[in-house]
Amino acid sequence: MQSVYKQKLATVQESRDIDSKTINEYGISGDMLMETAGFQAADIIVRISEKWQQPKILILCGKGNNAGDGLVIARYLSLKGYHISVAMLLGVDSLSEDCRKNYNRLKNIRNDSNTLCIIENPDEVALDKADIIIDALFGTGLQDAVREPAKSWIQKINRTKAFTISLDIPSGLDGDSGKVLGVAVKADYTIQFGTRKLGLHFGDGSGYSGNLEFCPLSFPSSEAESITREALDTFSHPHYLDFKKGEHKYKNGVVHIISGSAGMTGACVLAAKSAWYTGLGSVIVHTPAGLLSVYDKYLLQQVKKAYGSTESRHLTLSMAKDILENIQQKEGVLLIGPGLGREKETVEAIQIICENYDGNLVIDADALYAVDYQKIKGQVIITPHTGELKFLDAPNFESEYQRLLWVENAAVTHSMTILSKGTPTIAAFPNSRSFVTTYDSRVFTRSGFGDVLAGKLAGFWSISEDKYIAIQTALSDMAQRYTRFSQTDNTHLPDPADYV
Repeated sequence: MQSVYKQKLATVQESRDIDSKTINEYGISGDMLMETAGFQAADIIVRISEKWQQPKILILCGKGNNAGDGLVIARYLSLKGYHISVAMLLGVDSLSEDCRKNYNRLKNIRNDSNTLCIIENPDEVALDKADIIIDALFGTGLQDAVREPAKSWIQKINRTKAFTISLDIPSGLDGDSGKVLGVAVKADYTIQFGTRKLGLHFGDGSGYSGNLEFCPLSFPSSEAESITREALDTFSHPHYLDFKKGEHKYKNGVVHIISGSAGMTGACVLAAKSAWYTGLGSVIVHTPAGLLSVYDKYLLQQVKKAYGSTESRHLTLSMAKDILENIQQKEGVLLIGPGLGREKETVEAIQIICENYDGNLVIDADALYAVDYQKIKGQVIITPHTGELKFLDAPNFESEYQRLLWVENAAVTHSMTILSKGTPTIAAFPNSRSFVTTYDSRVFTRSGFGDVLAGKLAGFWSISEDKYIAIQTALSDMAQRYTRFSQTDNTHLPDPADYV
C-alpha cells in the first residue's frame, strides 16, 4: 500500500494533529487506527522472523497507545501460531482507553490459546529467554527523561542478545530531535505508523532505530499537505531527466561555470564534468586565460571561454563585463564558487556579475562570501556546509535538529533556497517547504564532493527548470552512485571523480 505520508517527515505534534483530525473530523476511530497498525506490523514481524524456527517473542508494554499497538500485534501473532509473551511492565492501571480495549481482547483470546502468555508481574519477565523483543513502552509521547522502572528495563533490553523491534520510535528517543532522553532502546528494526518520524533521522535517531519499516494508516491524503518536510531516500526520486532530443544543444540545458584560481582548478573540473553528465546540452567554462591549458587538458566535452592575458590566473574586475555578456548570450544556469578563491578583485568581479545577472544562479564555496544577496535579481540556490552558514550569521548549532530549524527559518527570512550540506543534508525553500536526506551522507563530507554536487545541481536545474526537482535528483543521484560503488568495491573510500 502506497501512502503520500511515506514521502513526509513529521514532527510529533504534526503526527498528533493528523491523528486527531482523522478521529474527530473524519470519523475513523483511534481503535480502528490501532487495529490497522497492529495488523500490518504483525505481517512485517512475520517476515523479519523467518530466520528463526518458532521464535519466542516477548512484547514489552507500557500504558499508552504504543502499548495498545503492541497488544494488537500480540493478538495477530498469537492467531498465527507464534509463541507470544506480553509483559505489562508498568502495570495495568491507568491504561489509555484504546490500550485498555485491546488488553481486554487479548485476555479473552488467552483463554483459548496455548501460545499466548500475559505477564502482569514484572518479576516474572525473562528477557534472556526471548528470541525477539518488541518494544511497546513509550512511542513518541515521551518528553522528559526516562524514569524508573522503565529506565532499568530499557538498560536490560540493550544488554540482551535478543533481536529488538521498536514500534513507531525506540522508547526513550525524542520524536523530533532524536535526542536520547537519558536512556533509549537500541533497536534492530523500527516500524513506523502513519507518519515517518523526524527524530529517527536527527541526533541519535539513526543510530538507535536500525532498519526502518513504514505502515500507512487511514489518514486523509489531503492532511499530508500540512507537513512541509519531505524525506529524500536513496531511490525515491528520478535519476536522469528527459531532455529535448533533436533540438539545438543550447536548448537542451546550459550551465555556465566561472572557473577558479590557480591551484584550485580541480574543483572546477569536477563541477564541469558533473554538470555535463547530467545529460544537458552544453557546459561553458569561463576561465582566466592563464588557466586555459588546464581546462583544455581535462575538459574535452565542455566549451571554454578565456579572458584576460595568458598571465591571468584568477578572475579580475576587468573580466566581469565580458563574462556577463557571454553568459547572457546563452540562457542557462550560472554556477559560481568551486575553486574560485577570495582575491579582492575576484570578489568585486563576482559581485558585479551576480548583481547584473537575472537568471538561475547556484552559489557555492568561496562565492558564498562574495555576494550581496539583497541585490540578486534571479532565483538563487546556495550550497553551504555548516561552517559556511556563518555568512548568514548562523549560531553554533548544538544539534543537527537545531540546524534544521534555523535553515528552514533562514530560507523564509532571506527569500532564498538553502541546500545545507551535512548529515543529514537539508534543502529549505522560501515557501517553508524542505527536504531532508534519510540516508547516511557522511561520505560526502570529503573534499571535492561539494563541487560534484554543485555541478549536478546546476545541470539538473538547467534541464528541468525546476529547483525542487533539481535538488531531489542531484541528491538522489549522489546516493545511488554511492550505493552502487559500495556494493561492488568497499575496499577504499570513494573518490569524488567516481561521482561525476
